Parts: sequence; structure tokens; C-alpha cells
Amino acid sequence: MPDEFAYLAHVDLHIAGAKERIDKQQQLIERLCASGHSVKDAENFLFALTGMLSAFQRHRLLILHAIADQIIARNGRGLRLRIFCSDTLGILRDCVRAIS
Repeated sequence: MPDEFAYLAHVDLHIAGAKERIDKQQQLIERLCASGHSVKDAENFLFALTGMLSAFQRHRLLILHAIADQIIARNGRGLRLRIFCSDTLGILRDCVRAIS
């Protein structure tokens, strides 16, 4: 399972980077519009960036499910899991809850 946590940290960095690039691209589009330039190519690139972010987020969910599956396998069927996609700490906290 340590590998999955390393993968999770790695994909979180990719997600943060993608969000930063999307913000910068949106700012560029605003500046181009304000100065009367065409934004078609910049918008196409923004679309590609949002697709990349979506792929990273889906990959993150796969990693989280792998972690949850391993915890369930280790702790038996009685473990209650709740996955909160927006809060890694919440996910991990819920995954390691004691068997109730």
C-alpha cells in the first residue's frame, strides 16, 4: 500500500499543476480578448488542459479505490468506507476507521 500513497501524492501534484496552468491560460485568454487578439487557439489549449485535469482526477479516484480495496481486504467486511473525493485527509481518515 505504500506505493499507492506515493502514487496518490504524485497525482495530487499533477492535479495542482494542471489547475495552475488552467488559471494561467484563462488569464491569458482574458488579456488576449482585452487587446483584440484571436483567442481560438488559446481556448483550444484551455480545453486540452481541462481534459488533462479530468484525466488526472479520474486516475486519482482509481488510486483511492485501490487503497480502499486493500484496506477492506486487510480488515474484513465490517469496515465502513466513505470516500470524499475533494478531501484526501477525509478519505484516508475514513478508510482507516476502526471496524464497527
